[in-house]
Amino acid sequence: MIKLLIGIFLTFFPVLLIAAPLEIKNSSGSVKSYDLKKESFKVKSIEIYEPHEQKKLIAHGYSFADVMDKLNPKWREREEVLLTCLDGYQPSIPVDKFLKYDAYFAVAFEGRDKFYILHPEKKFIPVGPFYMVWKAKDNKAINDISSMWAYQVKAVEFIQFSDKFPKMAPPRDSKAQVKNGFLLFREKCMSCHQINGEGGDMGPELNSPVSVVEYFKPKWLRQWILDPTSVRSKAKMPKLFSKHSKDQSKVRDIISYLQAMSAKKTSL
Repeated sequence: MIKLLIGIFLTFFPVLLIAAPLEIKNSSGSVKSYDLKKESFKVKSIEIYEPHEQKKLIAHGYSFADVMDKLNPKWREREEVLLTCLDGYQPSIPVDKFLKYDAYFAVAFEGRDKFYILHPEKKFIPVGPFYMVWKAKDNKAINDISSMWAYQVKAVEFIQFSDKFPKMAPPRDSKAQVKNGFLLFREKCMSCHQINGEGGDMGPELNSPVSVVEYFKPKWLRQWILDPTSVRSKAKMPKLFSKHSKDQSKVRDIISYLQAMSAKKTSL
């Protein structure tokens, strides 16, 4: 009897995920929760290239544009979309990306009775209540959206980046390399890491009270960003860059940004 009840629970667990509400925070700071199913949004089936499993899957979900056009009609006027995930991941994605590509709040995968992905480390990771997935037409698009996938999404907020993260910006008179490093940090790093208490909280704070550039030797910091597992076994941080000269240049720019921020610390 117990086994039967467990089986029933596991069978219907994905339904519980699908029924979870989506929180939307507006510019005034108020938060509203919406049951997308009860709001009568149409569930669409789309073919995606899942970046963790590196293969095509059929996802079932709600169009981001359709949802926001009804629940937050002025969303196109904002600068960034800030997603908050259950695991602390917090990516900030330019609204322009949502205008250029089709994004969806996925709630299930075809052929899977549970809502999960198989991580490269052979771990099954639950991705509900919502998985922000993207539809790409070609390899160029796949590369452009590679850092914008987010699972376990629970909330959406529309922000002006400088208003939301004022402590993260480098000094106004910074060199071009520092400013480019800041843009790269926003794209690749801030979803997991904080600068002066602002950003995601999956990984450690990188600037306050002691900057990462102060306790990591330059050689090893560069190596860590390029290939974390080459410095620490079983590192949770993913490999974000290749050893290609262009990527090495990007890593140098990120380090330049971190060096500039080490002189702009704020107490947490």
